[in-house]
Amino acid sequence: MTREIGVGIIGMGFMGRQHALAYRRVREHFYGECGLMPRFVVAADEDESRARESGQQLECDFTTDWTSVVEDPRVEILSITTPNHMHREIALAAAEKEKPFWIEKPVGRNPGETEDIALAAEKAGLINTVGLIYRQVPLVRHIRRLVQSGDLGDIQQYRGTFLVDYAANPKGTLTWRFQRAFAGMGSLGDLMSHVADMAQFICGAINEVCAQAGTFVKKRPIQAGPASHFAISESEDLAVVENEDYVGSIIRFESGAMGTLEVSRVVVGPAWEMTFEVFGSSGSARWNVERMNEFELYLPLTTGDSGYTRVLVSPEHEPFAHFQPGHAVSMGFDDLKTCEAFRFLRSVEDGKQRDPSLLDMRAAAQVLAAMERSVENKTWERITEVRGNYEVTA
Repeated sequence: MTREIGVGIIGMGFMGRQHALAYRRVREHFYGECGLMPRFVVAADEDESRARESGQQLECDFTTDWTSVVEDPRVEILSITTPNHMHREIALAAAEKEKPFWIEKPVGRNPGETEDIALAAEKAGLINTVGLIYRQVPLVRHIRRLVQSGDLGDIQQYRGTFLVDYAANPKGTLTWRFQRAFAGMGSLGDLMSHVADMAQFICGAINEVCAQAGTFVKKRPIQAGPASHFAISESEDLAVVENEDYVGSIIRFESGAMGTLEVSRVVVGPAWEMTFEVFGSSGSARWNVERMNEFELYLPLTTGDSGYTRVLVSPEHEPFAHFQPGHAVSMGFDDLKTCEAFRFLRSVEDGKQRDPSLLDMRAAAQVLAAMERSVENKTWERITEVRGNYEVTA
C-alpha cells in the first residue's frame, strides 16, 4: 500500500536540487520496497527568484520564509539544505514540530551546534538522516563488512584523506564557506566530517587525536552577490579567509589501531580525492571516490597471490542491483543521494532509524572538536564519549 508524504525543502541551491531529484528517483530504483511516495509541498529559499523557479519545477508552492515550511501542516518531512549557519535554528524548529528531517553535514557550524541538533532530535524521538553520502557507496559498505567479518584480520592501521581543489585558485571568491559566521569550521567541518565519519564507520570509535591546521590562502576576492564555491574573480577587493584550508591528524582507535587523517581544499592536482586504506593482520583494502566503483583488495593468506586485486562493483554489493543489472557499470553521485532518500523514507515508514544518523554525525563532531582542541593546545586530545550507530541496517 503506497501513500503520499508531503515534503518541504529549505534551501534550493545545488544540494536542495539534489534532494529533490533523489526524492523523485526513489520509486524508480526502489519500487515496491518503500510505501511512501514523496509529494513536494513547498520549496523555500532566501533568493526569491530561485524559490519561484524551484516551485515551478517541482510543481509546488514556494516561499522565502523557511518558518512557514516548518509550520505548514501539509509538510510531513523536511530537507534542510541551507548554508551551515541556518541549520541549528531550522532543525530545532523541526524537532519542536516533531517533523523528521534530512540534513546535510556537518550539521552545525561547530560541534556544539551539531550536539544541540542531535540531542533535540533524540529527545523528540525523530527519525533523521545526515548527508554523509560516501557511506552509501556499495563497495564502501562491502569493505566495512570485510573488516567486521575479520577477513582482513586484526585492524592495525588506517589512512583517510579528502583532498580537493575547489579553493586552490587564490582568485576563488570569498563565499560563505570561508567565513566563520556562515560556515563555522573550514576544511575541518566541510571535509574532515566525511573523513572522520568514514574512519569510524569502517574501524569503530576514534578515542584520541593529535592534529595541526593551517590557512594557505589568507585573503580572497569579495563576491558580488551569490556565487558558487568554484567562482573566480579578478577583483582586487580582498577580505580575510577566516577558517582553515588544511587539517592533518594522527589518530588512535578504541580498538588499538592507529592511523592518519588529512584534508585540504587548496591542493593542486587532486580534484575530488577522498580515499581510505585499511590494513589488517591478514589483508588490506584501499578505495578512492574518484574511482568509486572499484577498490583494491589484498588477501595473501587466502589467495596465495602477491599484490592487490582490483575488485569491481557488482549486483551482489547492495544497493548496486537497484541501479544496474550487471557488474562494473558505474554508479554516480546522484545515485548515492537517491540511496540516502530511500533510507530516510524507509526509516520514516517503519520507524527504524537507519545510518547515517545525527548520532553518527555527533560522534564525528566529537572527533572534530578534539582536533580543534589539539590544534589550539598542541597536544594529544581524547574523545570521551562516542555514540555513533556502527550497525549497518538495510
